[in-house]
Amino acid sequence: MCVRYSAHGMKKLLDRLEIRNCDELDSFKDNYNAAPGQFLPVITCLEPDTIRLLKWGLIPPWYKTGITASNMFNVGADTIPKRPVLRAMLSSQRCLVITSGYYEWKNENGFKKPHRVTMRDEHFTLLAGLFEVSMDRRTGEKNETFTIVTTKAAKHLEELYPHMPLTLKDDYQKCWIDSATPQETINEILFHDISYDIHFFPVSEKVTDSRNNLPGLIVKLETNQAT
Repeated sequence: MCVRYSAHGMKKLLDRLEIRNCDELDSFKDNYNAAPGQFLPVITCLEPDTIRLLKWGLIPPWYKTGITASNMFNVGADTIPKRPVLRAMLSSQRCLVITSGYYEWKNENGFKKPHRVTMRDEHFTLLAGLFEVSMDRRTGEKNETFTIVTTKAAKHLEELYPHMPLTLKDDYQKCWIDSATPQETINEILFHDISYDIHFFPVSEKVTDSRNNLPGLIVKLETNQAT
């Protein structure tokens, strides 16, 4: 599961993923505690050279007009093949969710303690997502929303939570946002074994409150340090 993440230093990604259009980033401020309902940077398979700001919390086509979907911030990889609309999204509505790491809460002696999860020695941790563009028939407003795909946690992350965001690296990143990628390859990516060098460490409990948004939230918390 993923309910919070950080997204900062976005422009460091431009050359790496051959981004040509990042105009929407001009209005985006570094976010150290991104939460559902916020507009956050993604790259879609419709515009693989563009960074867009979409709202976290998928509003799929089966939802009634005007309903909010901030609770649909994750969708399980094993759920997608079972639901026709999600299968259609997997075919043509994939996106990369750009993060600089995400947060999970570890159960320690009956208390949930926040930890930060990142790709070791890399600024970005890119996650697989699905997106939807829909119209609110009452207001005429266009809703552009996304969700993060989750999968079974890598073995060394199971102590944090049974599931984790579907983390992508190298060729898998480009394949995920390439509209020409064969479906069998996408299916392979959806269920691939995540064995990347991912690590985690404790951070301040202040991250639990989404109103807190400071660089200090991503700093490793020493065991003798107050939260």
